[in-house]
Amino acid sequence: MAMQIHGLGIPVYQRPQRASSVSVDGLAGSVEPGLLNQAQIGALLQVGSTHELWRAQIPTGAQAAPSLGPQGQIAVTTESGVSVFNADGTPAATIEQTWLERSCAPAFDPEGNIYVTGWSQPGVRSYTPSGALRYKLDELYGSDASPVVDGDRLYYAEGTGWLNSLNAKDGSWRAMALKFSDTLVGSKARSLARAPDGSLLLVNDKGHVLRIRDGKEEWRSRDSVRLSTKPLAVGDDLVFCDNFGNLRCVDKQGELVWGFSWRNQQRFTGESEERLQTAGFGSTPALSPDQKTLYVVQRQLFGHGPTPLSAFDLDGNHLWTKELPLPVDSPAHHLQVDKDGFLYVAGNYGGSILCLNPEGETQWRFANGSQGQIHFAVHGDTLHVATESGWMHAIQRDALRKQLEGLKDAKDATPTVVIQDDAVTVGGVRLKTRKP
Repeated sequence: MAMQIHGLGIPVYQRPQRASSVSVDGLAGSVEPGLLNQAQIGALLQVGSTHELWRAQIPTGAQAAPSLGPQGQIAVTTESGVSVFNADGTPAATIEQTWLERSCAPAFDPEGNIYVTGWSQPGVRSYTPSGALRYKLDELYGSDASPVVDGDRLYYAEGTGWLNSLNAKDGSWRAMALKFSDTLVGSKARSLARAPDGSLLLVNDKGHVLRIRDGKEEWRSRDSVRLSTKPLAVGDDLVFCDNFGNLRCVDKQGELVWGFSWRNQQRFTGESEERLQTAGFGSTPALSPDQKTLYVVQRQLFGHGPTPLSAFDLDGNHLWTKELPLPVDSPAHHLQVDKDGFLYVAGNYGGSILCLNPEGETQWRFANGSQGQIHFAVHGDTLHVATESGWMHAIQRDALRKQLEGLKDAKDATPTVVIQDDAVTVGGVRLKTRKP
C-alpha cells in the first residue's frame, strides 16, 4: 500500500525489513536505522546529497573494471562493446564491438583517445574520444591483457607470447617484439601494467613476473604469481601473492626480501615449504597512500567464509586481520585503496563491495542485487562500479555520511540508506525514483 508524503510528490512504500536487506543494486550505510522527518527526506533527495553522484544504464555483461580518462571520462567494457561517460555521467561515446574479452579494460592516452582489445577476435583498435575509429590492427593475435599507453607508445601483449611496441598515433611498428612466454608455443599474458617507475610489469602464462624497461627484460621471477592477481610495485620491490598462497616481496633482481606464510602466519626469508594451492592470500595487494601499510585478502579453504583482510608493514610484519562478511562463492576478491586510505573490498560473484576505513572498520556496503559479476575501480574518493545487470554507479565515499550528520537530530540514530536502481530507501521507507 502506497502512502503519499505531501510536498514530495513521491509514493512511499513502508517495508517491514531492515533497509540493508535489498535484492537489487543498492548502497547501505553501516549505522542503525532511525526516522527522518519530511523536510529531511526531501533534502536527502536533492541532487548530490547522497553517496551516488550519478548512475547510467549500460549494456548487460560488464567485463572489466572501469577505466579513467584524462578529463575524468569513464569507460567500461561490456559484452556489446565499450560505453564511455563524461565525468558528470553524461554519455560521451558508444563503441560497438562484440569480441571484447573479460579482464581487458580500455586504455586512454593523454588526448582521451581509447584503445581496446580482446581474445575472441585478434588485434587492437583505437577510437577518438567521441568513439570514431582511428585505426585497427586485425593482423595481430588476441590478448587477455589490457593494452598500455605510455606517452607515444602502445604496448600490446598478443597471444603468440610476444610483447609488441607500437606507435600509439597510428599503430605502426615501433620496435622489435619481446618474448614473454616460457613455452615453445606462445600463450596469453595474464596482465600488463605500467609501474610507477616507468617500467612494465607483465605476468605471463606460467604466472612469472617480467619487469621490462625500454623494451628489454630486466628480470623474470622464479616464483609464480597466483593467477588472476597482479604484482604491486613498492619502490624497487614487488609484492605479490605467490602460487601457493604466501605473500612475497622481491627486490629489483627478483630475489626474495621477505615472505609471509598464510598457513603458519609467520614471516620467512628463505624458501617456503608451502605447496598447497587451495587457500591462502589471493588478491592483488594494495598500498596505503602514506606507503606504510600493505593490505591483502585471503582466500578461504573450500570457499568457506568469512573472508579475512590482513594488513602488514613494508617489512612483512603482520599488523591486524579483520573477518569480512563477503560472499563465500567468490572465486577471487578485489581490493583497492583510495587517496585517503579507505579500502574497498569485493568479490566477483554474490556481489557486495565493502567500504572500510584504514583500520578495517566497515563504513558502508554496496549491494549488487543481480548476484552477477561486479567490476569496480577507485578514482580519488569516488568508486565507479559496473554491474553485470547493466548499470554504472559513481559513488562518492563521504557525501552521504556528511549529509546525514548535518540532518539528523542529536537524539536520533542516523538512518540506514540504500540506493537502488529505482528507489532510495531511508530508515526502512522506500522512495520511488525515476530511472535515468
